[in-house]
Amino acid sequence: MHKPALVSVMTSHAMVYSLRFESYGWATVIVSDMTGMLSITSDWGNWSHRWNPAHLGTPPPSLTEFIARGSYDYLANKLIPGGESTVLDIDETKLEWKREILRQRRANDIVASRARELWDDVCAFDWDQLGQMYPSWDLVDDPWLLNKNRPAPEYLALTTIVLPALVGAIRERLSTVPGFS
Repeated sequence: MHKPALVSVMTSHAMVYSLRFESYGWATVIVSDMTGMLSITSDWGNWSHRWNPAHLGTPPPSLTEFIARGSYDYLANKLIPGGESTVLDIDETKLEWKREILRQRRANDIVASRARELWDDVCAFDWDQLGQMYPSWDLVDDPWLLNKNRPAPEYLALTTIVLPALVGAIRERLSTVPGFS
């Protein structure tokens, strides 16, 4: 059994924001200015990230002040693991494939019978298996470039519900601090 090495022990004061939403849902958010840690537990998911407090800007603001700037996209991209802020939009991807077939047909790059075959392939393709193969590989050199993405549900929850509420709560709290504007 491996025993972890204790690097340091510190007492840190963190601010806890308990957010309740009128329509539905909740989030508990912990912001630690000392450690640079932001942790969110909510109905929509659980996320956390740690910033080096010295790297939050010049002059270095606290993490609380940094969050209050309201950079929802930046914060969400730090909180959501790499590449998971978007998901494949199957309907838009199908449309893009069909647009490409029409473009190539109009340019006489493919004959009508081949265009019909490709169109039928796009309509019948199991888009849940996209990672394993593409319909009609020979249509374009890089078929994955025809993929269209949309924001993931978790990303939308963070950027449109949780983070705006958190930023509002932080700004409200900071507005009572003398010298903070």
